[in-house]
Amino acid sequence: MAVAQGPPAFLLDEPTAYLDLVHQIDVLDLVGRHDTPEPEEPAKSLA
Repeated sequence: MAVAQGPPAFLLDEPTAYLDLVHQIDVLDLVGRHDTPEPEEPAKSLA
């Protein structure tokens, strides 16, 4: 599975309703990986 362009949010309406167990796990794993916030870069010094 792939998610193009790294959207900031997903809108999911019953994403696993009609999937078999293997694909349910794949979808939930994908959502879980994107649920973790990305670390912010430290502020650069202008001095």
